[in-house]
Amino acid sequence: MTLTTRLARLALIAGIGLLGACKPASEAPRAIVVNADASASQPDDYRESSPGKPGGTLRLSTSSDTTTLDLHSISHGNTQWLGRILFDCLVYQDEQGNITPWLAKSWEISPDGKTYTFHLRDDVTYSDGEKFNARALQLNLEHMRDPKTKSPLAAAYIAPYVDGRIIDEYTFEAHLREPYSPFLDVLAQSYLSMLSPRQIVEAPKSIAEHPIGTGPFVLESYTRDQGLNFVKRKGYHWAP
Repeated sequence: MTLTTRLARLALIAGIGLLGACKPASEAPRAIVVNADASASQPDDYRESSPGKPGGTLRLSTSSDTTTLDLHSISHGNTQWLGRILFDCLVYQDEQGNITPWLAKSWEISPDGKTYTFHLRDDVTYSDGEKFNARALQLNLEHMRDPKTKSPLAAAYIAPYVDGRIIDEYTFEAHLREPYSPFLDVLAQSYLSMLSPRQIVEAPKSIAEHPIGTGPFVLESYTRDQGLNFVKRKGYHWAP
Protein backbone atom coordinates (compact mmCIF):
# COMPACT_ATOMS: atom_id res chain seq x y z
CA MET A 1 0.00 0.00 0.00
CA THR A 2 1.44 3.35 -1.02
CA LEU A 3 1.65 6.39 1.26
CA THR A 4 -0.92 8.19 -0.90
CA THR A 5 -3.43 5.37 -0.51
CA ARG A 6 -2.93 5.25 3.26
CA LEU A 7 -3.45 9.01 3.58
CA ALA A 8 -6.63 8.84 1.49
CA ARG A 9 -8.04 6.08 3.74
CA LEU A 10 -7.17 8.02 6.89
CA ALA A 11 -8.89 11.12 5.50
CA LEU A 12 -12.03 9.12 4.67
CA ILE A 13 -12.18 7.57 8.16
CA ALA A 14 -11.65 10.97 9.79
CA GLY A 15 -14.45 12.47 7.68
CA ILE A 16 -16.88 9.73 8.69
CA GLY A 17 -15.92 10.25 12.33
CA LEU A 18 -16.62 13.95 12.12
CA LEU A 19 -20.03 13.39 10.51
CA GLY A 20 -20.91 10.91 13.23
CA ALA A 21 -19.94 13.41 15.94
CA CYS A 22 -22.21 16.08 14.48
CA LYS A 23 -25.45 14.13 15.10
CA PRO A 24 -26.71 11.21 17.16
CA ALA A 25 -25.82 7.81 15.71
CA SER A 26 -29.45 6.76 15.91
CA GLU A 27 -30.62 9.53 13.55
CA ALA A 28 -30.98 8.16 10.02
CA PRO A 29 -30.82 10.29 6.87
CA ARG A 30 -34.27 11.58 5.98
CA ALA A 31 -36.05 13.52 3.26
CA ILE A 32 -38.26 16.50 4.01
CA VAL A 33 -41.73 15.94 2.57
CA VAL A 34 -44.20 18.79 2.31
CA ASN A 35 -47.79 17.87 3.02
CA ALA A 36 -49.75 18.72 -0.12
CA ASP A 37 -52.92 19.49 1.82
CA ALA A 38 -51.06 21.80 4.22
CA SER A 39 -49.31 23.69 1.44
CA ALA A 40 -52.55 24.14 -0.44
CA SER A 41 -53.99 26.04 2.50
CA GLN A 42 -51.14 28.54 2.54
CA PRO A 43 -51.56 31.99 0.96
CA ASP A 44 -50.71 32.16 -2.73
CA ASP A 45 -50.57 34.82 -5.43
CA TYR A 46 -54.36 35.05 -5.53
CA ARG A 47 -54.99 35.51 -1.82
CA GLU A 48 -53.94 38.17 0.63
CA SER A 49 -52.11 36.85 3.68
CA SER A 50 -53.77 39.49 5.85
CA PRO A 51 -56.27 42.32 5.39
CA GLY A 52 -54.85 45.23 3.40
CA LYS A 53 -54.14 48.55 5.06
CA PRO A 54 -54.52 51.98 3.42
CA GLY A 55 -51.40 53.99 2.74
CA GLY A 56 -47.77 53.11 2.29
CA THR A 57 -45.58 52.65 -0.76
CA LEU A 58 -44.87 49.45 -2.67
CA ARG A 59 -41.67 49.26 -4.70
CA LEU A 60 -40.83 46.48 -7.12
CA SER A 61 -38.35 45.92 -9.92
CA THR A 62 -38.57 44.18 -13.28
CA SER A 63 -35.94 42.82 -15.62
CA SER A 64 -37.06 44.86 -18.62
CA ASP A 65 -39.31 47.67 -19.83
CA THR A 66 -42.43 46.87 -21.84
CA THR A 67 -41.42 49.71 -24.28
CA THR A 68 -45.07 50.84 -24.48
CA LEU A 69 -48.04 51.02 -22.11
CA ASP A 70 -50.60 50.43 -24.84
CA LEU A 71 -51.46 46.90 -23.76
CA HIS A 72 -53.29 46.23 -27.01
CA SER A 73 -50.05 46.60 -28.97
CA ILE A 74 -47.69 44.31 -27.03
CA SER A 75 -47.31 40.74 -25.79
CA HIS A 76 -44.77 41.42 -23.01
CA GLY A 77 -45.08 39.17 -19.96
CA ASN A 78 -45.17 42.13 -17.56
CA THR A 79 -48.44 43.17 -19.14
CA GLN A 80 -50.34 40.63 -17.07
CA TRP A 81 -49.65 42.35 -13.74
CA LEU A 82 -49.12 45.88 -15.07
CA GLY A 83 -52.56 45.82 -16.61
CA ARG A 84 -54.17 45.13 -13.25
CA ILE A 85 -52.72 48.36 -11.83
CA LEU A 86 -54.06 50.79 -14.43
CA PHE A 87 -56.89 48.97 -16.15
CA ASP A 88 -59.90 46.71 -15.73
CA CYS A 89 -61.22 44.00 -18.03
CA LEU A 90 -64.68 43.21 -19.22
CA VAL A 91 -64.80 39.98 -17.21
CA TYR A 92 -62.66 38.33 -14.53
CA GLN A 93 -61.12 34.87 -14.42
CA ASP A 94 -60.57 33.52 -10.91
CA GLU A 95 -57.89 31.08 -9.73
CA GLN A 96 -60.11 28.11 -10.60
CA GLY A 97 -60.52 29.41 -14.15
CA ASN A 98 -64.13 30.49 -13.68
CA ILE A 99 -65.33 33.56 -15.57
CA THR A 100 -67.09 36.05 -13.30
CA PRO A 101 -68.43 39.62 -13.69
CA TRP A 102 -66.23 42.70 -13.69
CA LEU A 103 -67.03 45.66 -15.95
CA ALA A 104 -69.73 43.46 -17.47
CA LYS A 105 -72.18 42.51 -14.73
CA SER A 106 -73.85 39.79 -16.82
CA TRP A 107 -74.05 38.40 -20.35
CA GLU A 108 -75.95 36.03 -22.59
CA ILE A 109 -74.70 33.81 -25.41
CA SER A 110 -76.95 32.95 -28.34
CA PRO A 111 -77.76 29.26 -29.02
CA ASP A 112 -75.47 29.25 -32.08
CA GLY A 113 -72.58 30.66 -30.02
CA LYS A 114 -72.01 33.61 -32.35
CA THR A 115 -73.67 36.48 -30.46
CA TYR A 116 -72.67 37.70 -27.01
CA THR A 117 -74.82 40.32 -25.27
CA PHE A 118 -73.03 42.13 -22.45
CA HIS A 119 -74.82 44.11 -19.74
CA LEU A 120 -72.34 46.63 -18.36
CA ARG A 121 -72.01 48.35 -15.00
CA ASP A 122 -73.31 51.92 -15.07
CA ASP A 123 -71.03 53.35 -12.34
CA VAL A 124 -67.57 52.93 -13.89
CA THR A 125 -65.46 55.90 -15.02
CA TYR A 126 -61.99 56.44 -16.43
CA SER A 127 -59.51 58.64 -14.63
CA ASP A 128 -60.07 61.29 -17.35
CA GLY A 129 -63.77 61.46 -16.44
CA GLU A 130 -65.07 59.42 -19.38
CA LYS A 131 -67.75 56.80 -18.74
CA PHE A 132 -67.19 53.13 -19.40
CA ASN A 133 -70.16 52.15 -21.53
CA ALA A 134 -71.11 50.25 -24.68
CA ARG A 135 -69.38 52.79 -26.90
CA ALA A 136 -66.17 52.46 -24.89
CA LEU A 137 -66.28 48.68 -25.27
CA GLN A 138 -66.87 48.93 -29.02
CA LEU A 139 -63.98 51.38 -29.48
CA ASN A 140 -61.64 49.13 -27.51
CA LEU A 141 -62.44 46.08 -29.61
CA GLU A 142 -61.87 48.12 -32.78
CA HIS A 143 -58.59 49.51 -31.42
CA MET A 144 -57.32 45.99 -30.70
CA ARG A 145 -57.71 44.92 -34.31
CA ASP A 146 -56.89 48.24 -35.97
CA PRO A 147 -53.82 47.69 -38.22
CA LYS A 148 -52.35 50.92 -36.83
CA THR A 149 -52.24 49.35 -33.37
CA LYS A 150 -49.99 46.57 -34.73
CA SER A 151 -51.30 44.17 -32.12
CA PRO A 152 -49.27 40.95 -31.82
CA LEU A 153 -51.69 39.30 -29.42
CA ALA A 154 -54.96 41.08 -28.62
CA ALA A 155 -56.05 41.11 -32.28
CA ALA A 156 -55.38 37.39 -32.58
CA TYR A 157 -57.30 36.72 -29.38
CA ILE A 158 -60.45 38.29 -30.82
CA ALA A 159 -59.95 37.15 -34.42
CA PRO A 160 -63.51 35.74 -34.75
CA TYR A 161 -65.03 39.10 -33.74
CA VAL A 162 -66.84 40.65 -36.73
CA ASP A 163 -68.56 43.73 -35.33
CA GLY A 164 -70.75 44.97 -32.52
CA ARG A 165 -74.01 46.77 -31.95
CA ILE A 166 -74.78 49.29 -29.22
CA ILE A 167 -78.25 48.36 -27.97
CA ASP A 168 -78.32 51.09 -25.34
CA GLU A 169 -75.73 52.98 -23.29
CA TYR A 170 -74.85 49.98 -21.14
CA THR A 171 -75.72 47.03 -23.36
CA PHE A 172 -73.44 45.80 -26.13
CA GLU A 173 -73.93 42.98 -28.62
CA ALA A 174 -70.80 41.35 -30.06
CA HIS A 175 -71.06 39.35 -33.28
CA LEU A 176 -68.64 36.53 -34.11
CA ARG A 177 -68.24 34.84 -37.48
CA GLU A 178 -68.17 31.42 -35.81
CA PRO A 179 -68.60 29.91 -32.34
CA TYR A 180 -65.52 30.75 -30.26
CA SER A 181 -65.50 29.15 -26.82
CA PRO A 182 -62.40 31.05 -25.52
CA PHE A 183 -64.02 34.45 -26.14
CA LEU A 184 -64.81 35.17 -22.47
CA ASP A 185 -61.45 33.75 -21.35
CA VAL A 186 -59.46 36.10 -23.59
CA LEU A 187 -61.59 39.09 -22.58
CA ALA A 188 -60.34 38.48 -19.02
CA GLN A 189 -56.67 38.91 -20.01
CA SER A 190 -54.77 42.14 -19.34
CA TYR A 191 -53.82 42.35 -23.01
CA LEU A 192 -57.50 43.13 -23.64
CA SER A 193 -57.83 45.81 -20.95
CA MET A 194 -60.30 48.65 -21.48
CA LEU A 195 -58.54 51.90 -22.48
CA SER A 196 -60.08 55.37 -22.38
CA PRO A 197 -62.37 55.85 -25.42
CA ARG A 198 -61.48 59.56 -25.49
CA GLN A 199 -57.80 58.73 -25.68
CA ILE A 200 -58.34 56.11 -28.39
CA VAL A 201 -60.20 58.65 -30.56
CA GLU A 202 -58.41 61.92 -29.79
CA ALA A 203 -54.86 60.97 -28.85
CA PRO A 204 -54.04 57.32 -29.62
CA LYS A 205 -50.28 57.93 -29.73
CA SER A 206 -50.33 59.17 -26.12
CA ILE A 207 -51.42 55.73 -24.89
CA ALA A 208 -47.85 54.44 -25.21
CA GLU A 209 -46.53 56.63 -22.39
CA HIS A 210 -49.60 58.11 -20.65
CA PRO A 211 -52.40 55.52 -20.75
CA ILE A 212 -55.74 56.20 -19.08
CA GLY A 213 -57.80 53.43 -17.58
CA THR A 214 -60.57 52.61 -15.11
CA GLY A 215 -58.22 50.77 -12.74
CA PRO A 216 -57.37 51.27 -9.05
CA PHE A 217 -54.25 53.35 -9.77
CA VAL A 218 -53.36 56.25 -12.04
CA LEU A 219 -50.01 56.67 -13.80
CA GLU A 220 -48.23 59.68 -12.31
CA SER A 221 -45.00 59.48 -14.32
CA TYR A 222 -43.13 57.16 -16.66
CA THR A 223 -39.47 57.33 -17.70
CA ARG A 224 -38.63 54.60 -20.17
CA ASP A 225 -36.13 52.01 -18.91
CA GLN A 226 -36.06 53.73 -15.52
CA GLY A 227 -39.39 53.53 -13.78
CA LEU A 228 -43.08 54.25 -13.36
CA ASN A 229 -44.93 55.91 -10.49
CA PHE A 230 -48.56 55.16 -9.72
CA VAL A 231 -50.91 56.81 -7.26
CA LYS A 232 -54.06 55.33 -5.77
CA ARG A 233 -57.24 56.44 -7.44
CA LYS A 234 -59.90 57.86 -5.16
CA GLY A 235 -63.40 56.44 -5.49
CA TYR A 236 -62.44 53.15 -7.14
CA HIS A 237 -65.03 50.59 -6.04
CA TRP A 238 -65.66 48.16 -8.90
CA ALA A 239 -62.96 45.51 -8.39
CA PRO A 240 -64.13 41.98 -9.25
